[in-house]
Formats: sequence, structure tokens, C-alpha cells
Amino acid sequence: MKTSRKAAALLLLATTAGCHAGRGGQAEAAVRVDRARAVPRALAEFRRGLPETRELGGGFTTDRDSLVSRFVAALEQSDTAAFMPMTMSRAEFAWLYYADDPQSKPPYELPPDIMWYQRMQQGERGIIRALQKFGGRPLAYRGYACEDSARLGENEVWTQCRLDVTDGEGNRVKARLFGGIIQRGGRYKLVSYANEL
Repeated sequence: MKTSRKAAALLLLATTAGCHAGRGGQAEAAVRVDRARAVPRALAEFRRGLPETRELGGGFTTDRDSLVSRFVAALEQSDTAAFMPMTMSRAEFAWLYYADDPQSKPPYELPPDIMWYQRMQQGERGIIRALQKFGGRPLAYRGYACEDSARLGENEVWTQCRLDVTDGEGNRVKARLFGGIIQRGGRYKLVSYANEL
């Protein structure tokens, strides 16, 4: 631990000294190169022990509308077991999604373990809140619309998807109840259960 702290302090000192000596550009370039190398190393570590995955599996559907309808049905029935197969697994995230997500690239370069942890935490909170507010009753579902879409490598991703449903007071609302939809190779899954609730 002492060695790593000393090394970090020396790196900081060298970078600061380089900037003061008019070599700031060189120091910044060195940091960028180191960060660029760190992401592939972190991804290799994150993938260790996970099965290599080439396609979306498990509870995928072959069209977007069916996936959203399955989500609504699970919510109406408070079927907690149905939610997990509809969303990306850790292996799917590691092998099919992470490398093409903008947050894995400069200037963010968010490591895969941190990105996965954030998505899991936000998704867990999101699905609990969705169940509390909408679960266990008919939602009079009338459809959905996604505001944004992007091509990320081999993935097509739709975000800001809002469902036309009724809330607990019987009011019609357009609610964002999950974090997006991913399509790859004609298969569809939910990106996460992060939402605006």
C-alpha cells in the first residue's frame, strides 16, 4: 500500500513539475496513454470467469414491442422472477455492450466494474419503485415511445422510452420505467431498470 501511494505521489509530482517546466503537454499525453491502456486491462479483468457471450440470450425477444409488453405484464402481476431474464446479464454487458458504450471511451473511460455496479444499483432502486407505484394491478397499457436511439457498434439502443399507463390514482401518465432497450442480431433486451421514479 505504501509503495502504491508513493508511486502515485511521484506521478503527481512529476506531472505537476512537467507542467511548471513547460512540458505539460507531454505529461498530459502520458496520462492519456496510461488511461487508454487501463480500460482494456480493466475489461479483461472484469470478463475473467464470465462465459464468452456472442449474442443476447436468456429471456430475449425477437421484437421490441413484445419485450415492452412482457415488462408491462410482469409489472401488472408483480412477477419479480420475470424481470431478471429481460435485462442484460453481467456476461452480456461485459462481452457485448461495455466496449461500445460512450462512457467507456474518452473523456469518461469509466471502468466496467464501476459502470456495472452503478447500473445494478440504479436498476435495483428503479424496479423497486416501479413495483411500489405501478405493480400488482392493471395498467391499461396503450403503448410506448422512445425519444432517442443510437447505433453503438453492433448494438442498436433506444433510450428515454415512456410507457402510456395508468398510475395508482387511475390517471393516465407517460412514465419512464426502465433504462432503455438494446437490440443485437435481431434479439432484444432491456439495458437496465434505472428509471425516473
